[in-house]
Amino acid sequence: MSSYRDATLKHMNDLWDNWRCEINLKHIKPHMGNLVRIKADKPHEILQEDWDWLITHRFSTDRFKKMSTTNSNNRKNVLFVHHSGSKPFSQVQHEMELRYGHPPTFEDVFLETRKQKDKTVDPTVQLKVDEMRAVRLENPSISNINLADMVFGHQKHGSVIEMGGGVLPSQLRNKESQQSFHQENIALKNELQKLADHQKAYEARTEAKLKAVHDERLADKAEFEKRLAIIMSFMSPNSSMPPTSSMPPSVSLHDIGQTIMSLHILLFIFL
Repeated sequence: MSSYRDATLKHMNDLWDNWRCEINLKHIKPHMGNLVRIKADKPHEILQEDWDWLITHRFSTDRFKKMSTTNSNNRKNVLFVHHSGSKPFSQVQHEMELRYGHPPTFEDVFLETRKQKDKTVDPTVQLKVDEMRAVRLENPSISNINLADMVFGHQKHGSVIEMGGGVLPSQLRNKESQQSFHQENIALKNELQKLADHQKAYEARTEAKLKAVHDERLADKAEFEKRLAIIMSFMSPNSSMPPTSSMPPSVSLHDIGQTIMSLHILLFIFL
């Protein structure tokens, strides 16, 4: 909850700063310090008494004049000034997505917001766009924050180029780290699932082999019991060995010999 509160307060502060900047640009600077003309050029949405207070306690103070001069000089030193006015970069991105049918890339938005009113592009801007596109072509999965770091230098001044107000480098890097961790976690889960599937398949094959061996031993045991019953029928004290000619066609002396040999083998296996 505190993160939402901080983001909301920062956004409100940015709106307040932007509004004061617009008032200064449209109603203060054009009059070159002439207080009479400044007081007369009151914005229609501001009451006269509020306007007088702003002029006295804000726009006419030495602190504000010094800050305004510093900001103007800093603005002159900016190499890649955007020309989208007060339109948020997020709105520019949305309009480009509607126009082209797909989300624009970081470099496309940079180019769009740096076009002048006559749609011309400064050569230095075009060079940066070409550099970004070359990096993207070599590494299609590169994140926007890494692309900005690579082309414009490490983003460390509390803002990120082409990301608009309120976006901090640390936020993007933390988000990228979380996404990377999430992807690694998914890959690990998939690998564990593959190992579990291999284990199940191995256990199924092993169980099938053991069952086959068990069934074979049961068959051998049944054959042993069958042959043993034949032998015992001939060795019974109450019965005499029938003559060979009277033995059933299915039982011969050879079968009896084989049965005795099998008996020795099976006794060795089962006992």
